[in-house]
Amino acid sequence: GEDFTFGYQREGNRHYLETQGKLKGFHLVVQPPVLVGGEVVSSTRVREALRTGDVSRVETYLGRPFSIPGRVVKGANRGKSIGFPTANLLLWDERAYPQRGVYACFARVENNQWLAVTNIGVRPTFEKGTSGIVLETHLVDFEGDLYDKEIELIFIERIRNEQKFSNVDELTSQISRDIKTARTILAPRFGAP
Repeated sequence: GEDFTFGYQREGNRHYLETQGKLKGFHLVVQPPVLVGGEVVSSTRVREALRTGDVSRVETYLGRPFSIPGRVVKGANRGKSIGFPTANLLLWDERAYPQRGVYACFARVENNQWLAVTNIGVRPTFEKGTSGIVLETHLVDFEGDLYDKEIELIFIERIRNEQKFSNVDELTSQISRDIKTARTILAPRFGAP
């Protein structure tokens, strides 16, 4: 882009790259700003939309849904014990991800696609302290073992904020409602992303 910078104190810019191109034999193409709804699309705007959980707006900016790939790791098996097994993905500190909350997603596993309900947060119903952000997803109607498999979560719409429940029955009732909501949101797009 016209305002692209890089390097120490952002000293590198398009003029530097044009000069280097002449010296090193490559051609630089400067892209004009991309506008969506009158707004200039930028990585800053994408990160801001992620921070608010507005994955629909992120999709508009990117031209595709936001996704997070990762390897499934062992969790505490709480989801399985309450009837909603989850696949847990590690999030590294530098990884951009949506605001804490519950999302309707698609999950791609070995060339198959599943409807999914994904929670990003600290699991306040079970965790006493803050053990860090966890990404856990329930693949609707999936049966099988996902440990150590690579999956990709494709975020379509935010369902609700993460919340603490008084007991497991309240939590399981809400998860059932979340799955119903996710089915409604995702059904028209099933197979699309």
